Amino acid sequence: MKIALLKNLKKAHILYIVLFVLCFSTFAKPAHAVNPHELTGYAWSDGIGWISMNCSNHDVGGGQQAAVASAQIVTGGCATDYKVMYDDTTGWLTGYAWSDNAGWLSFNTSAPFTYASLGNPAQSAKIIGTTTKTTTGWARFCTPLQHSSIIPYPYSIQDPDIACAGNPIASIINGLLLGGWDGWVSLTGTSPAYGATLNTLTGQFSGYWWGGNEHVGWINIDQVKIDGT
Repeated sequence: MKIALLKNLKKAHILYIVLFVLCFSTFAKPAHAVNPHELTGYAWSDGIGWISMNCSNHDVGGGQQAAVASAQIVTGGCATDYKVMYDDTTGWLTGYAWSDNAGWLSFNTSAPFTYASLGNPAQSAKIIGTTTKTTTGWARFCTPLQHSSIIPYPYSIQDPDIACAGNPIASIINGLLLGGWDGWVSLTGTSPAYGATLNTLTGQFSGYWWGGNEHVGWINIDQVKIDGT
């Protein structure tokens, strides 16, 4: 009698667990339900200051107001609707970030990737990995791509698609005038090892990107995260 009762209790316990899991999986809302996801927050470079990942940003850590006025929020919306997006199916990062001191940072880059190496493959910006997700590939500041006989570096152009539609010849000329700066930003590398990691539970990034010796230097992205987490 006792044995039969214990068996029935075990069956009931198992059934309860199964029903609980089914209910939870049915009604629980994933942390990253919408794809692609917007990146929010600011990266920081000692060379050029704050880099805004989304026009919806208001301020930065410590309550300081970000100096991203030229393409920042206006009444009821954004002067320029820019943002960086992450597709968690393909891993690609796309869109634009903004710096008042360096202009548009494009994640819509294409070949040739000048400094591709074993430490960072020749590809556009991407997040890779399963358990541990890290950034790889390249982004690029558009300023060296632009050329004008009147204003050599019109990086304040509001439409980033126009501002970033430069050509390789202009980038070489402007790069020389800018002290050799070509605008490339590496999202991972070796010697020393660097890169950024995405915490899939919190949506928070941590780590560094490399903007080259000229102007930009190390870019800290500890204040960047995926929106809605």
